[in-house]
Amino acid sequence: MKRYSKVYFFCWFLPQLFFHNRIPVVQKIIEIGKSDNQTMHHQDILCNRIGGESPAPDAYRTACNWVMGELKSWGLEVKLDEVGEVPVGL
Repeated sequence: MKRYSKVYFFCWFLPQLFFHNRIPVVQKIIEIGKSDNQTMHHQDILCNRIGGESPAPDAYRTACNWVMGELKSWGLEVKLDEVGEVPVGL
């Protein structure tokens, strides 16, 4: 039992030690998620305007470019990689 209490202590204590300074950041993320949630807007653009069910390369490429533009507008560094072919029936 003593061994489990030490494991429990370290599982609880170590994250508190490392993430103590980041709690305001986490709270800000939660606040933005509750007050300015853009999930439905993004889903509307990807599914209704670009196309949700069409596996056409044009729709896929348009969706990738739109997401890349959104991420760049948020200040992130974005790099689009081409996908290679996957062998079938080895």
